[in-house]
Amino acid sequence: MEITRTLAKSIIAVDYRTLSRKAIEATKRLVLDSLACAVGGSSMVEMKSLNDLVKEWDGKKESTVVAFGSRVPSPSAALVNGSMGRALDFDDCYDKAPIHSAVPVVSAGFAVAERRGAVSGKEFITAVTLGIDLSCRMSAATPLEGLEGYGWSYSAIYGYFGAAATSAKILGLSEKKLLNALGIAYHQASGTRSGNAQGCTTKAMGSGFAARGGVVSALMAERGLTGSNECMAGKWGIYNLFHRGECITERLTDGLGKTFMGEDDSLKPYPCCRCIHPFIDAALTLVKENNIRPEDVERVTAYAGEKTYIGECEPLELKQNPPNSVAAQFSIPWVLAIAITYRKVEIKDFTEQALRNKDIHRLARKVITRKDPELNQPAIEPAVVEINMKDGRVYRERVSHARGSPENPLTTKDVAEKFRNCASYAARPIPKKKLGQTVQMVEGLDDVTDVGQIIRLLG
Repeated sequence: MEITRTLAKSIIAVDYRTLSRKAIEATKRLVLDSLACAVGGSSMVEMKSLNDLVKEWDGKKESTVVAFGSRVPSPSAALVNGSMGRALDFDDCYDKAPIHSAVPVVSAGFAVAERRGAVSGKEFITAVTLGIDLSCRMSAATPLEGLEGYGWSYSAIYGYFGAAATSAKILGLSEKKLLNALGIAYHQASGTRSGNAQGCTTKAMGSGFAARGGVVSALMAERGLTGSNECMAGKWGIYNLFHRGECITERLTDGLGKTFMGEDDSLKPYPCCRCIHPFIDAALTLVKENNIRPEDVERVTAYAGEKTYIGECEPLELKQNPPNSVAAQFSIPWVLAIAITYRKVEIKDFTEQALRNKDIHRLARKVITRKDPELNQPAIEPAVVEINMKDGRVYRERVSHARGSPENPLTTKDVAEKFRNCASYAARPIPKKKLGQTVQMVEGLDDVTDVGQIIRLLG
């Protein structure tokens, strides 16, 4: 049986009763985390422009854009919410096979749920769990060398499939129509890492395009439009066409329908690339334990594995002087200067105003980076930070599992606090009462009769 059909059969077969309590609770945290990122991301100037644009397109007022309160067609709502959710680089990461899977899936899920109406929390949890699982499985099946070698953005490309699966599940599509939805998603799927390197808005919009594409795919399949039923391992399937035939097939099916990869997803405590998080934890430990003041620092050396070095350390001059907020999110020198100076890393540290801070620039220029082959490993690599003081003292710290990882997880309380913090950056103020209601409804999502109520609280 072609692998696409195997995956589709599992998506059709799984229901809420299939899910473990661990999977259910993980999905609820991912839903709240994705909403937090979207609300916070609405503060980005480009996101207002995107919201204004989809309002100009007009159309049926069926789904909600968070923070702005726009009521637009479901694909448009998915586009804006998905883009805002990725804008701050604060969204989840599946560390074992780096992908930001939740935002496209959750954005598509809410958009389609509002369109359909009266979608229960149990239905929504199931659909989101399955979409995240599919995206993560597809990323896990791809040898990591392809990420750099071919330059694809897995979060965008595989997000189309996850968003399509979630949308199709909410719409109650048959196996045949689900296969068509996945095939239509494949025909749209795209996204490169060039936006990361150049600091482009498209870095965020990759998740928005994926969310919109997933919604469109499911709606088209519902109406009888067709797509390839062999979009995974077929002759012209994604692994043969995009990845030169490289695929670890067993990772697509191991534990299929029984274990769900969202259970091991990481949630971010800091709004920047996940690869930088171990470096932040190391720096924060050093400055707090040794009461290090930035003016006493002579030099900071960040030792990184090869994958981290390529993405977050070079070219060094650019990383020491990031030209915009997106570039800053992928700069180890910039983020370490923030962590050492403020002893925390927050959304405000990546604004245009923050990028003009001369003290941070001065310290960032003291951060040098070194490639260390001993730190090479699949997925998120360990970090070593060494701080040389002007008086000759040297402090060194290694971190293998950053905060938010399955080995060092954020709690439900942590995610609720993150949600409220992100809401303080929203494009429009959201009443505290509504924020509290949102947290309460997501934490009790199993008992919600209409999940559309949640997204409308934030509109």
